[in-house]
Amino acid sequence: MLNRALFCTLMACTGDVKESSHDTETTTETTTDETTNTGETTPADDTTTTDETTNADDTATGETEPVLLLIGLMVHLEGHRVDSESDHDDYREAIVAYADLFDAHGAVPTWEVREPIDSCLTYKDPYFRPLEARGHGIGVHADLGGPDMPEGYDVPLFTDDLAGMKSRLESQEVSVRHVSGVCSELDWTAAVAGAGYSFVTGVVDYCLKSLAPVPEEVADCVDPADCHDPYPAELADRLHPWRMDDDNWIDSAADGSVVILPESTTSLPKLASGGDDLSFTDEDIDEYLVQLEAALALVDPEQVNVFFQLWSFGLALDPEVMERWLIAIEPYVASGQVRWVSLPEMYDAFIDWEAAAR
Repeated sequence: MLNRALFCTLMACTGDVKESSHDTETTTETTTDETTNTGETTPADDTTTTDETTNADDTATGETEPVLLLIGLMVHLEGHRVDSESDHDDYREAIVAYADLFDAHGAVPTWEVREPIDSCLTYKDPYFRPLEARGHGIGVHADLGGPDMPEGYDVPLFTDDLAGMKSRLESQEVSVRHVSGVCSELDWTAAVAGAGYSFVTGVVDYCLKSLAPVPEEVADCVDPADCHDPYPAELADRLHPWRMDDDNWIDSAADGSVVILPESTTSLPKLASGGDDLSFTDEDIDEYLVQLEAALALVDPEQVNVFFQLWSFGLALDPEVMERWLIAIEPYVASGQVRWVSLPEMYDAFIDWEAAAR
């Protein structure tokens, strides 16, 4: 378990620790059995064991239910100033501490990197390489193309900037196939494709500003923060990736250049509050489970089904609440209803699905 007191000496945590119905009894020692990497938990129905070799009677008969839903977490590494090597070290230690917590519960985050791209190069500390070796996903969070770009900023400049971020992160010996933070009035789909990315995440309503004519529902949006709900509007439509039509990205096309992995809900600390409270709370965990159940009810066995959320880290979240969230998901994993994967693995599953459908 991540030590909250030690962690919060490095990063400011939000929210107070509260007693929670999600607190299940756990051991603090990790098991040496490679079939599970969590402490023992006791779900409410007492029917699940953490040893995946024996967690279902069907295993003995060779009959297993297919995993219906691929789940993940998109972590935007942004909004954290790095003015010194000490700042860089503190941020790295916090990221790695969270990574250890995720690993301990079999969770698979995807780190979408902004400021650390360059600080890792400046201080010769490419710490995303060992994170990728653990099985975590790596991508770029660009935060480019919005209304704060300089006068004269156009698609060629947008493309060059995206390609530069990709190249600098790839120089740290990690695989970079996707980008987020690209919603723009400019043709962001052309910029993403031109920069060599295979898929895009973090698509919100503001991305619709690139369409002609601009849809009425976003016509008055002047900033991505004004129209930041995940796109499409309905959860049923956000469960399935699609290959974008190069001329009209809201449509799918077999010959499109780039795939969209749609974000399933708003960000973790906004699930219950809707944005008024940015601390991660037990109410957010409750709402996550409501949304997860809704997603499971909507899965289509003929398609790839994905379900993932955003955490913008900048803002540190209470690791004890984070652990309660991870524990709450474990019964769904043990029952075979969901599986943790990285966002690049979701993309690979979609590519396999496309190939099989041809």
